[in-house]
Amino acid sequence: MSHGPVGCTYDTWHTKRYISDNDNFQLKYTYATDIKESHIVFGGGDLLKKNIIEAFKAHPQINRMTVYQTCASALIGDDMEVIARDVPKEMPDKDIFVCNSPDFAGPSQSGGHHKINIAWINEKVGTVEPKITSDYVINYLTLRIAHFFVS
Repeated sequence: MSHGPVGCTYDTWHTKRYISDNDNFQLKYTYATDIKESHIVFGGGDLLKKNIIEAFKAHPQINRMTVYQTCASALIGDDMEVIARDVPKEMPDKDIFVCNSPDFAGPSQSGGHHKINIAWINEKVGTVEPKITSDYVINYLTLRIAHFFVS
């Protein structure tokens, strides 16, 4: 879900190169809170919570959601993490990950992707152990992330 004006979601979703006709849920559906001028003035937190619950109810088979901050929701200061922690109190089987990186942190977006990857590692990795349903094991490689400073 994109927490911002509907145009932000349209620009990031419907203009992608993949057509959403292949039954892939992630390519078929997206939601936006559609922030209006009144939300800019009075805040959009209640709107975000209402939209998250509505999306989960519309698709009961989905238990996880990523909520993206846009420039508009960043400017008004909606505390999306508080809302993301509040929704599972009403819907305990649901999990929400908040991406606090408006405009993905710049024109190349690489800074925002890096920030979101680190947040995912810090918040989600290791919190749930998956049930092993196969004799095959998937190995994965963890890369050490180094920061280089140039003066």
